[in-house]
Amino acid sequence: MADISRRITRKSLKAKKKAAIQTIKKQAKEKIQEVKQQYAQNPERRRLREEEAALKKERRLQKANAQLAYNERKSRTYTLGEEIFSSITHGIGAGLSAAAIVLLAIKAYFYHPAGIPVSTFMASVLVFGASLFIMYLMSTLYHALRPVVAKKVFSIFNHDAIYILIAGTYTPFIFALFPLKAAFSLASIVWAICGLLIVLYSVFGSRLRAFSVFTYIVFGWLILSVFVYAPITLNAVSRYLLLAGGLSYSVCGICYIFRRRKWSLSFFHLFALFGSILHFFSVYFMIG
Repeated sequence: MADISRRITRKSLKAKKKAAIQTIKKQAKEKIQEVKQQYAQNPERRRLREEEAALKKERRLQKANAQLAYNERKSRTYTLGEEIFSSITHGIGAGLSAAAIVLLAIKAYFYHPAGIPVSTFMASVLVFGASLFIMYLMSTLYHALRPVVAKKVFSIFNHDAIYILIAGTYTPFIFALFPLKAAFSLASIVWAICGLLIVLYSVFGSRLRAFSVFTYIVFGWLILSVFVYAPITLNAVSRYLLLAGGLSYSVCGICYIFRRRKWSLSFFHLFALFGSILHFFSVYFMIG
């Protein structure tokens, strides 16, 4: 009997505790509701709340407009002389790139590295030559066009072509310095990154201008990792030419920072052409 009595007492205490908790919750809920009603009925508080909400909305709108204005800001309009100089300079670059494709194909056919099929190595150097040609062709067309819709489209093509050139420059070095299976894997990773960056810039355009310049420099200089992990050592001449070309391209980044100054774009294109010539000879002397 005592056992049953203790059980009943415990159940009774639990029920009372539960009921007390529910009562407290109900009272708290009613009190909160009462305070809310009092606050809502107070015209001064309501006015302050509406003003605060309107101020927050206005700040959000100002921030959005400022971001929109920043994204859509117009670059300095280049003079006719600058555009003509850029078109001629990179038109010469496109012509030299076409010649480079022929020279690299001939040398790769006769002096391809041992352990790699001639067709595979020829394809890798042709990719490099083609990437040079594409980049200079896009740049020439962009600067030759008048400032209309087509020029905006070719502006995107022009920036995308730089990623193609970077990945194209990696390709022959990867296939010359790594075993065939590892080379295909590494080249696939490089081109996948290149493809992702192209998609991002194609979608967001000038809104990624600063990001694109940063990725050009970082993605370009990552080629140094080829020297660190490659089982085959690059010959000294090719290595120094590759580094010198990278430095020349990096100077392009400095010129781009000062792009609002007159003729800065012309220096940009001269250093870009010089860097490409150095990289061509780096690949050329790497073969054989």
